[in-house]
Amino acid sequence: GSWLVIGAVLLGNTGHRSARWSYVSPWLTDIGGFPADALPALLVLAGFGIGAGSLVGGRLTDRTSPGKMAAAGQAIGCAALLLIFLFSGTPATAAALMFLCAFGMFFVSSPQQLLMVKVGRGGGEMIGSACVQVAFNLGNAFGAMIGQTVLNAGASYAWPSLAGVPCSLAAVVLLAVFFTRFERRYRPSTR
Repeated sequence: GSWLVIGAVLLGNTGHRSARWSYVSPWLTDIGGFPADALPALLVLAGFGIGAGSLVGGRLTDRTSPGKMAAAGQAIGCAALLLIFLFSGTPATAAALMFLCAFGMFFVSSPQQLLMVKVGRGGGEMIGSACVQVAFNLGNAFGAMIGQTVLNAGASYAWPSLAGVPCSLAAVVLLAVFFTRFERRYRPSTR
């Protein structure tokens, strides 16, 4: 089960990184139509999305299961990537989709870390958490590379988000498989 989670973290972060974080400034100015001096405020908005996603993902994980919530968060991120490609041509939609993408990207943080701690029980908790961080960082590198490859082919800054959709979708599938195979009898924490 741990390899499913590590694969989901790697692929999910590859999808999100290729679409948004590596190219957020030119995407917001060239596609979203924002002036450059609006970028700091927009990044604060992204920060609110990150915080909200992390809080909501953690709370819902406490009430359901980490695998189910990690899959849901990756699905939110995947949908956001597709919507960015299709509808980010105005300032209002670009800002809203940036928030949604940040929300989905960090919604998965708590459930995915909890998954690795749970599958690593019996002495592997620390190595499991370390592997998730390695997968996250590799996703950063792979996502930036994929996004740059798309841009080098002459595409606009909206296209890297579409390139990230297959990776994000694969992460959803891996987490759904994990949930189906390993969490059928999961008991949420009772606080």
